Amino acid sequence: MKSILISAGSVYDHIDDMKIISNVSRGTSGAQYADFFASKRYRVFFLCNKLCTLPKNNGVEIVYQDGYKDYMEQVKKYSQNTDMAILSAAVCNYIPVKRFKGKIGGKNEFITLKLKLAPKVINEVKKVKKNIFLIGFKLLSGVKEKELVDAAYKVILDSHANIVVANDMRNLKEKLIIHRDKSIKRISSSEGLCNYFIELSEDRFFSTKLIDGNPKALAGKEKVNTLLNIFNKYKEKFDITLLPGDKRFLGCIAVRCKNGIITSGREKTQSSFINELSFIKSIKDYKIYAVGNKASFNSSLLWALFKNNSECEAIVHYHHEVKGITNLSYLPPGTEREAKTYGKLKHSFNIRGHGCILLLDKEGNLI
Repeated sequence: MKSILISAGSVYDHIDDMKIISNVSRGTSGAQYADFFASKRYRVFFLCNKLCTLPKNNGVEIVYQDGYKDYMEQVKKYSQNTDMAILSAAVCNYIPVKRFKGKIGGKNEFITLKLKLAPKVINEVKKVKKNIFLIGFKLLSGVKEKELVDAAYKVILDSHANIVVANDMRNLKEKLIIHRDKSIKRISSSEGLCNYFIELSEDRFFSTKLIDGNPKALAGKEKVNTLLNIFNKYKEKFDITLLPGDKRFLGCIAVRCKNGIITSGREKTQSSFINELSFIKSIKDYKIYAVGNKASFNSSLLWALFKNNSECEAIVHYHHEVKGITNLSYLPPGTEREAKTYGKLKHSFNIRGHGCILLLDKEGNLI
């Protein structure tokens, strides 16, 4: 039986023995998630405060937390032995520097309460269990979508969460799921969201096994030049600002060779993109056998597309959608689902919220 930790409701902190600093979250969505996963035969630990909305399913194991410090310890404790963690609780951003002893009296007209930024609990989870499937949440109010997406993506970078669910107080029904490649998927229902969590957590990924050798020599000068020419044509498309001050080259280029495929380097800088090339010799048993440098996250898909399209000589992927080609639902890069589903296609296509996959023939024309 798989197990899951779900936190919900407000996470307060003590000002004194009677008073707390808190928020208005009641944990309704978290309770719905708990009921869903219990119905799917998961062992569910529901971490909440004593005023939180509780799940209806009697099989859910309720764990109460009594403030920020206790919540931190409980999250770390239960994360060690669970397969997935959904941290939907609304944790106080600021906590008192010092807790008052006893109860603050009502003698003074004013009191000064000094607060400090609370360390992010979600950042501790992967330190406790590296392979847990971690889902974070980010709620803002009255902001543009770009600001919301940037804030959610920063949570991923800081915590190494697998995904973050982001929404705005003005429209709590629409949830944006932000992935590690900053792609976006929109889901409105709690059931749809939970089903998506399960799909992602069960994905099987390919990994790279490096082999000694020279990727450029294996590909040959003509194929390397083809890759560089394609790069020069599409160069501006790869230049992406992930967050303010954080510019990277995202996407990849692949060219068919006699005994494999030559690909651009994993996204970093322009220099590494075109100089740290990888030559993929074969893919077997979820292993990508690559010469030189780590292969692109999309390598399994690139391999499948070349295998199923004899006219395709090169493939370009960047994080912008192109007008006039098929639009498909998002599937995570580097997964078996991605390779099997998209790899059968005979034409170029967009992946909603992620970008495009362009298939090119010998003349460089779009297929």
